[in-house]
Amino acid sequence: MEIWNAGYWWYVNCDDSPTITDNQVAILGGATMGRRGALVFALLLLPLVMLLSGCNDKSTNVDRKIMMNTDLNELQRLIHLPTGVKRCEWQTGDRAPHGGDWWLAAVLEVEIEKIPDFLQGTGTKDVFETPPGLELISSFAALKSMPEAQPTESNGVMLITETYGIAPYANSPLLNGNAIRLSANQVLVVLWTN
Repeated sequence: MEIWNAGYWWYVNCDDSPTITDNQVAILGGATMGRRGALVFALLLLPLVMLLSGCNDKSTNVDRKIMMNTDLNELQRLIHLPTGVKRCEWQTGDRAPHGGDWWLAAVLEVEIEKIPDFLQGTGTKDVFETPPGLELISSFAALKSMPEAQPTESNGVMLITETYGIAPYANSPLLNGNAIRLSANQVLVVLWTN
């Protein structure tokens, strides 16, 4: 069985195949051009190829829905939790449109006498700001009605309140963050990677 390669056959068997000198480059149709002309052609073609291929920026191409999670077992796989959580609602999101940094925010409903286990130590009056993309719905909506709550440019909330450390919750890679008291029996924990 014979394998037919028309291009190879044409260059081997045709008398009118182009003669290529040291300073010429063959282009389509057997024509030749100088190296400088080929370089100019490639440089003109490169921006066109880049424009047509584009970059995939998922923040503009994907309309990602934030889901409200209530699965306590799944939350315990991501962060450490003291015992006594009766109910939880949590969300995750990206800290930036690129890279691998992300955040987790959880509202934990606990018994009032267990609050010291969740907010350990003394609180520090500090600025608390919601991460970008946090949906202020369900239990998270209480942030909007807190004293001194101000809206931010990223449709979040910023306020000055007692903030607590995250020692009871930190679990690699979520090693940064803070916690606040949202109501008499609710704690809001926000953790993030780098």
